[in-house]
Amino acid sequence: MKYIMRTCPNREEFSNYLNNKIPNLITCFDKDKDPVGNMKKAFKIAGNEEAIHLEDDAILTDNFIEKSNAIIKLYPDMVIQFFSMRKADLEKGSRMESGGNFTATVCFYTPPLMSQKLLNYFPFWKRWDEHPTGYDLTIADYLKATKQRYFLQCPNLADHRISKSIIGPRRSSMRISKTFKQK
Repeated sequence: MKYIMRTCPNREEFSNYLNNKIPNLITCFDKDKDPVGNMKKAFKIAGNEEAIHLEDDAILTDNFIEKSNAIIKLYPDMVIQFFSMRKADLEKGSRMESGGNFTATVCFYTPPLMSQKLLNYFPFWKRWDEHPTGYDLTIADYLKATKQRYFLQCPNLADHRISKSIIGPRRSSMRISKTFKQK
């Protein structure tokens, strides 16, 4: 399993936190202010192996590796979402979701071969002009086009740190999980 964190300058406090939580964490550093390019680089690093992709501002539940591995063992061939902000998370809990509903890339799992397939799909995505940082929408459209579902884990094993977005400073800083539990 590869654990890949996407980060950029001036986020050392965030990336140090994740490095302490995941000993074999691979850092995918964006020095060019190109979040899409950095996501592509992360998919390239994962290659054909299974991977957990993390944003540097993710907060992880205690024993994240053990908990995430238990879920992956149940759904090893599916994309698994470990972070969500949906009201349905409280009402429905863990569930299968239509691939077209995939959103957020704070912390998610890709099974073997999937990161490479997503990387190969990026050049063909038609909505970059409309959504220049829409790599989560790209993942959703790929899953929809290939008629795949994904598993959404509740309670979420990751949360989004309350902080200003580097990608979109006008985004709310309160993009947090409704179900995350630290323990």
